[in-house]
Amino acid sequence: MVEWMPIAGGTLFIASGPTGDHLFVILFEPRKIPGYGSGEQILLVPFCSIQPGDRHDAACIVQMGDHDFITHESYLDYRNSRIESVSHIRSRIAEGVIREHKPVMAYLLCKIQPRNGSWTS
Repeated sequence: MVEWMPIAGGTLFIASGPTGDHLFVILFEPRKIPGYGSGEQILLVPFCSIQPGDRHDAACIVQMGDHDFITHESYLDYRNSRIESVSHIRSRIAEGVIREHKPVMAYLLCKIQPRNGSWTS
């Protein structure tokens, strides 16, 4: 079995609340973050559907077709971002709790990454 390797733009289905799995995208390559253990970490951000009449983060709107999983207008929910250890995600994938999905295309990754390209100090 091939060991999972995190990449910027990779996507994962992660159980998230009563509605089941959410699609999360890895924003940057793994890195060590002080205060988060000795291993490397990844930053994950969920895609969420835009519901008529509901408030949503308008910083990054994603359209149907931007990724094969996106079937209607959605957004990146940056306020629900997660920092997770690579080893933890790797073990959850091995257990079948988290599932890999198709990475986003380069243009979408550029659109969703913060403009300064940094997520740690």
